[in-house]
Amino acid sequence: MTLAEAERYLLGLELFGMRFGLDRMRRLMTVLGSPQERYGTVHVVGTNGKSSTVRMIAAILRRHGLRTGAYLSPHLVSFTERVRIDDEDSTPERFAAAVARARRAAEKVNHTLEDDDRYQKALSDAASDRLGFLYLDLRGFAKQLQGSGASLGPFADVLKDPLVATVKVKEQGVLLESKLPKSFSSAIPFLDEGGKSIGEVPAQSWLALSVPNLGDTLQQALSVFTAKAGGAGAITKQLEAATGLDLEKDVLSWMGDASLWVSGTSVPTLNGALVVETKDEAASKRFIDKVAALVSKSAHVTRRPGGYKVVVSGLPQPLQLFQSEGKVVLAYSDVAAWQVLHPQGRLGDTQEYRDAVEMLGGDYRLSLYVSFPEIIDLVDTTGARDDETWLKIKPYLERLGVLVAGGKREGDEVRSALGGTVP
Repeated sequence: MTLAEAERYLLGLELFGMRFGLDRMRRLMTVLGSPQERYGTVHVVGTNGKSSTVRMIAAILRRHGLRTGAYLSPHLVSFTERVRIDDEDSTPERFAAAVARARRAAEKVNHTLEDDDRYQKALSDAASDRLGFLYLDLRGFAKQLQGSGASLGPFADVLKDPLVATVKVKEQGVLLESKLPKSFSSAIPFLDEGGKSIGEVPAQSWLALSVPNLGDTLQQALSVFTAKAGGAGAITKQLEAATGLDLEKDVLSWMGDASLWVSGTSVPTLNGALVVETKDEAASKRFIDKVAALVSKSAHVTRRPGGYKVVVSGLPQPLQLFQSEGKVVLAYSDVAAWQVLHPQGRLGDTQEYRDAVEMLGGDYRLSLYVSFPEIIDLVDTTGARDDETWLKIKPYLERLGVLVAGGKREGDEVRSALGGTVP
């Protein structure tokens, strides 16, 4: 942009008249990076003598060793007279560059979401019976992050489509719902459909995760995360070289539905387990034997029915890796291993779980369950209970009951829901 073009642009704005209010100006300053907050300003108002007063103030400040800039109005010959740096008019080149930058920022401010086709399409898929909605342009967000030097890694290929999440207030709490592309939910499995076993975990669990067909889910996630690093094949070779395990044959091929749960409200009582249904008991047994052989190099490993017990230095409880009744179990503590084999109560039978399911809606299959009261109790039994950050966060967590997430597949998309109950 030349000086003449800059002046024509500024004069052309007069055709639109004045728009009172500071909302658009605040948005313009935000797009420009809020430059007004980076220096002190003296604002001179009145009827006559404003320009003279500004120039005198600038001269006084310069005598005290400060660099000054001043805006004066009107001008005699050129707009460059209005912007002065250390008592000199702005150069034509600098003035034109500043106007060009402000023009680009103004175009962003004037371009509203209602004018964006991608926004309109995303909103058309959102539920109509909503209290409100959240819109996030993931592609624009990714560009902003990359522009600031951040590396998105595998998520660069996932953050493509706009995200719209609708907000509903229900009797049990608050619910957010959104339709996600399959690539997005593949990278974050708990936003996808859950498996059938989340309600089967022990009743006292404060964390539960459920993933259908864990082998396929991990394979899809690997495809997303390794797309720019030579593909899953490179990871397979590295794993085999380090452990002797073939990722596809020894690990992923036999994995079916999986669930993970954690319980306990103090460090001594903390326990949990990962339970994976096996499609091939011979293959999963070979996996258990190979893992035990690898772990035995740095931990004490003994046999137990169907597998091994592992004592690791520094861990308060032993690990147990075994196979039983068509399931592979990795349990933390003897209590957790016993609970897997002898369940005494189901999470699905608790009132908290039923309330969460009712709030989420019957069409969704739960993939995540988190109960905050037990987590608060657990943290309060550790040294973190007196931590300043924890004391600030705790009052907000105390207002939450259960957080749940689930999904429902619709072709190549997943309708995902995230909700929180209030005690």
